[in-house]
Amino acid sequence: MRVLEAERKGRRDDFPLRAMWNSLIAFVVFGHGTTAALLREMGRNGELRDLCGFYSLGARALVPTESVFSRFLGKLRRHRPRP
Repeated sequence: MRVLEAERKGRRDDFPLRAMWNSLIAFVVFGHGTTAALLREMGRNGELRDLCGFYSLGARALVPTESVFSRFLGKLRRHRPRP
């Protein structure tokens, strides 16, 4: 996370990396079959959104799109340790 946060420093932070990481953990823990199912649940479930770290902005819920989530997973893959 520190490496990803250092790469992002000074750039847009619409979806904080820690919140994205927490949502990935929620994906595994709650057994959502697809990222789309997780994102729908976060759009519907304010407590899950808050738990992950995505806070509502007025009436608008801040939930990442599938493309945002996909890019985040790609960044994680690029930084995983090589065997």
